[in-house]
Amino acid sequence: MEDFLAKWASGDLSETDKKAFESDKENKLYQDILNGVEKLDVPAYNSDALYAKLKTRIENQNSSQSTKVISMIPKWLYAVAASVILIFGFTIFYNNDISYTSDYGEKISFTLPDNSEVILNANSHITYDNKKWESKRELYLEGEAFFKVIKGSKFTVLTKTGSVSVLGTQFNVNSNKKSSIFQVDCFEGVVKVEQDAISKIIKKGEAVRIFNKKIDQWKFNELQPLWITQESAFYNSPIKQVIKALENQYDIKIESSKVNDSLRFTGVFTHSDLDKALKIVFESLDINYELTNNNSVILDIE
Repeated sequence: MEDFLAKWASGDLSETDKKAFESDKENKLYQDILNGVEKLDVPAYNSDALYAKLKTRIENQNSSQSTKVISMIPKWLYAVAASVILIFGFTIFYNNDISYTSDYGEKISFTLPDNSEVILNANSHITYDNKKWESKRELYLEGEAFFKVIKGSKFTVLTKTGSVSVLGTQFNVNSNKKSSIFQVDCFEGVVKVEQDAISKIIKKGEAVRIFNKKIDQWKFNELQPLWITQESAFYNSPIKQVIKALENQYDIKIESSKVNDSLRFTGVFTHSDLDKALKIVFESLDINYELTNNNSVILDIE
């Protein structure tokens, strides 16, 4: 059985070996452990060396004992169990990422290691390297979030559509990869917004949106994003940005493939009444729509 384990650990197990082992009485116990191991996401390591080292250690321990104990558990199982423990150790040691994910219609708030505050909007995700945070305040955002950053070293928000860099300020970031819309609203301090060759500096009360390589910039008076108080506000926003916000807040699917990218919406919709939200958005744009029983919205666009 030790030879079988060595082949399994190195990936050299033949189909004949597999079929032979399937009929073995210990197969179920092995499968339970193997299934647990396969679910782990761990760094690569030298499995042959690990097995050899573990086997040598077991043999040395056995030779040093004056009293022999007959075990009802096969030796190979100790090796597998020890391998699982070591793999868990690798996972804990190498995986320093901390992540937060909000569900549809959900908002969550949390504090970063430097006491900076984050409020994550619906259907959004943030991750950062906890071990490197003290020397590099950098995180990755998918979706939308509001940040209250403690003053200190450079603080960077990376997204798939652009990045934001600050030293200490309050700002909102909305990144939508599907529509390539990247919007940043500055509520305090100064913010640097970048997307490829585009770079903009905005101050308190200013917002910038990059869409199809074009820049929109405007001013506002709010002290915080309206979505924190259960409303979503838009200023001359591409309709696909508004549709994405509706989907995130209400866990619905809106067919938007036929929507004209040049169509814009200015207004506010509530997070507490789907019928009212749909009416505010689509009736104001003269778009007929139908809400089906499976929470899909069909748009009638000629």
